[in-house]
Formats: sequence, C-alpha cells, structure tokens
Amino acid sequence: MKTLPFSERKLADLARLSRHFNVFPLFFPHVRQDRSPAPVAELLDELVKEGADLVGLLTVEECRALLGSLRSGIRLYVDDCERRTSQERERIALYCLVDAVQRIYVSYRDVVLAEPATGLVMKTFPELEPLFDKDGLLVLDSRFILHDGGIQYRDHILHYHQCLRRGFSANPNFTFLYRFADYRATGPSENSFRIAIDHDRLMPLAAFRHLIECDGWYGPRFDPSRLDDLNAVGLTIHRPHPDAHLGANYKLERTEFYWSVSDAIKTFEAEELSSAEFTFDQYNLNRYVHSERDTVERTFRHVDGAVKVYLSAEYSDRLRTQMPTEAKSYRKIKLWRIDGTVALSDWLDLVNCFYKGNEMILEYFDPEQYSALVEERLAWRHPQPVEGP
Repeated sequence: MKTLPFSERKLADLARLSRHFNVFPLFFPHVRQDRSPAPVAELLDELVKEGADLVGLLTVEECRALLGSLRSGIRLYVDDCERRTSQERERIALYCLVDAVQRIYVSYRDVVLAEPATGLVMKTFPELEPLFDKDGLLVLDSRFILHDGGIQYRDHILHYHQCLRRGFSANPNFTFLYRFADYRATGPSENSFRIAIDHDRLMPLAAFRHLIECDGWYGPRFDPSRLDDLNAVGLTIHRPHPDAHLGANYKLERTEFYWSVSDAIKTFEAEELSSAEFTFDQYNLNRYVHSERDTVERTFRHVDGAVKVYLSAEYSDRLRTQMPTEAKSYRKIKLWRIDGTVALSDWLDLVNCFYKGNEMILEYFDPEQYSALVEERLAWRHPQPVEGP
C-alpha cells in the first residue's frame, strides 16, 4: 500500500477548511493539540481515526512502503512500523494526512484561471461585485479594515491573493501588506487603493489571529538626482550574488529594471525572473511592478504590483529575451494598485517590501548598502582564522 485510501471528498473538505482558516498541513499536529480552529480539528480527528484503523491492518513491509512514499520532510516525523501502538498508528495516519492534503492544498491552475464571479466571496457577499475593477482588484473604501494578514469586512476576513504570499505558497507577505495598509491609513486622502483577494477563501472574524514574523530586511535608499531626468532611461539587469541571501522561497535568475519616457511621464517597470525549474504546477510566476512618474510635478502618480504567469513549456522564451522586447506572459494577475500622489519614500518602501526576498532590489536602489551587506555576510560565513599568540 503506497497511500492510505482516505475518502477523496473528506480530503478535499479538509483542504478547503484549512485554506479558509489559513492552516498549513504541516501544522495539523498543533491543530489536534490546541483543538483550534474547531472545524479543522473535528474533521482531522475523524480522518486520523479512520486512518489509524487502516494502519493497523498493514504488514510491517506494507507500513514501511507507506512511510517511504511520504515526502522526505514529512517522513522524518514517523519511523516506527514494528511497534504500532494505538498512539503510533494515529501518528502515522496524521502525517499521511499532512502529506495527502499538502499535495492538494493549492491548485495553481485554479489560482491562474480563477473566475471571481463564481467564487465563495461573491456568493457570500454579492454586494461587493461593483467594487471589483476590470483587473479583478478590490477597490478599497471605508467598509474595509486592512490588516497585514487579511481584510476585515463585516464579520469575516477576506484573504489576500495567493500571489501575495511569500513564495506564492506560505503566509502572506506581511512586510509589504503592513506597509500597504499603513500607507492607506496615513497617506494622501485623495489617493485610491486597490488590492487582489482570494475569491475562494473566507475566515470568520472570530477565528482571525495576527501573526508576527521576525526576519531581517533592509530598506533601500535611492539617489533621486536623475529621477526626473528625461534622458535617464533604459534597461538595467541585476543577477544574484552567489553569496546573497536569496531565500528558499524564491529561486531567481535575474531582475530587470526598465525606464521609458513619453512626453513628461517616465514609466518604470521591474520584473524578477525565476529559475526555469522554480515552477508551480505548469506555471512560472514572476513578480512585476509598473509605475508612472510625473516629472513636472516631481511625484509618482501611479504604482501597481502584479504577478506575470508563464507556461513552463514556453518559459525559456522569456529567459532568452529582455525588456522592452521580452516574450509576453500567458497571463498577468494584478495584485495591488495605488493612484494619486505617491511620495518617493513611500514608493520605495512599497516596491522594496513587495519584492521581499529579492535583494537585487536593494542592489539596484542602493548599491553601496548592498555591497556592505554582502561583505558582512561573507565575513560571517567565511571567518578568517585567528592567529595564536
């Protein structure tokens, strides 16, 4: 037996409930211990008990084959097939569920081809339909309260779009979303704000908890001396330093920065290019920023962030080309947008945080700080031997 024959319907229900409550399969053991959130814990208990009965019917060889089919990171948690007490049978069943739900937790095909009109959010709150623009972005007004982990609307939390999560799979990009929410609250009142949501996830407000993630990030400083120079245009390409801290969430080949001009408006585009093998189902996903600067008023009048979706079978065409004649994407999913008057410091902060995990952004905007950071890391990773007396 390579897998436990859980009910596909119950597995799908467990995956769906877990997404609503932002519970990742690896945290199922904690859900069972804490009994929270209750809907996930109850269904998890039912499936664990059914699975434990099935584990009890296996021979030692069948049990070992079952554990061997689990992903390596999950298999580490279970290793006893000979002494199968009731507790150990439940443990094996639990991690088989972790593995099974992890495989169906997110369908990137569904993410790319999502139809908001048929999603759970619109079915639950049909009054929101007029607030979505042609790009599918939610136009934010006073009815919405933005948190870095979700959008509060009435008695529910709307989840941010899957592509606004770290690595497109983990928790939300709290760093960017906090900046976005803070700027909406404190920036110019005449600005308009829009953002993408996940149309198939809803969390009851009572179940919402704030998460805190602690890590290191460095805000770039940018020399604005040529920002309004109409001759300062063209393409810049940065590739990752071999010792840079580009985390496991993103495997990147390069980042392209392109400025163009029309009349007095300068357009900025930045796209990070992921490695060909860094795929999600049959797609390669690249974060992308587009912005317009009014060089007469000396301010940014528009900025938006998106994910460009490429079919993996055709992605080599994009890797072989570069802005402004790059191969076109299969789709572009808009994730957020601001129109109005955006100061340079706020613009830098938003762009920097949106690209969390990509230090080529820092290298482009502040090469001196980036060089100092790399030197510091090299010294830490390769310390010089200390000579004795």
